[in-house]
Amino acid sequence: MKKYANLICLLVVLLVAMATYAAIVWVGSMQTVNNTTYISGSNSVSTATYNPGTFLITDGGLTATTAMTIYLSWSMDGTNFFTNATFVPTVTNAGTYTWAPGPLAAPIWQRFSITTTNSVNVGIIQQ
Repeated sequence: MKKYANLICLLVVLLVAMATYAAIVWVGSMQTVNNTTYISGSNSVSTATYNPGTFLITDGGLTATTAMTIYLSWSMDGTNFFTNATFVPTVTNAGTYTWAPGPLAAPIWQRFSITTTNSVNVGIIQQ
């Protein structure tokens, strides 16, 4: 009897997973690409997180607390950067600060490019 209960539980989990899954249409059903390059729409597929650690920031004095702003940015390709944290000093006197901005997050996007040398009908659906 326990075997059947485990099997039923497994089937219920699978059915729920299948019912909540939604396919993503990347390129419409049989899109015509005729001797050109077609670029699909993009879709955010995940999020990357990064923990930058702790920084020691020293300044020699400011005219106002808004006289300096430090932006922490990160990139996956060295070209496109995401600014996720900003530091503004709390006093104008010369001082040293410890800054721990916490985990940074950036979206991961995905798209398709299709290049053809003649007329081709194509569709891409993520399963």
